[in-house]
Amino acid sequence: MSSPEEPSPATWSAVRGPRAVPSVREALLSSGQAAEHALGAEQGDLSRAESAAAVRRLMRAQLRLALVLGVGFFVLLVVVGLLLTATSIGGLLLAGVPLAWVVPGVGFFPVLLGTAWFFQRRAEANERRWVEVVGLTPPTPDADGEPR
Repeated sequence: MSSPEEPSPATWSAVRGPRAVPSVREALLSSGQAAEHALGAEQGDLSRAESAAAVRRLMRAQLRLALVLGVGFFVLLVVVGLLLTATSIGGLLLAGVPLAWVVPGVGFFPVLLGTAWFFQRRAEANERRWVEVVGLTPPTPDADGEPR
């Protein structure tokens, strides 16, 4: 049974999301800049179609970076795993533990952390480059290091 406070399905209204790809300005704005944009601030140097194309290029660059690093890490896992199991290297002992256990259990975590660090640096560089291409000013950080 539904309580008297709940609306019935007959009174529900449809919820609609965005109908177009956001412009570069909309995608990269800080909250203060977003408010200015919503009030009709200047659109930047690009038209809506050019902004949409720039956002798609940025998204493709970020996806390409993620795929290259992900596939590279997977290939490294497979090659090292095959080396350790198919050769006598995996039988070597390190502090009484076979190398075939030590390398996957301990050795891959620094590589994964390094890959994540590299991904973050390159992704931020991609975003800074597209901000420059589009002609937007990057948000200035406040005292806490957060964009204003």
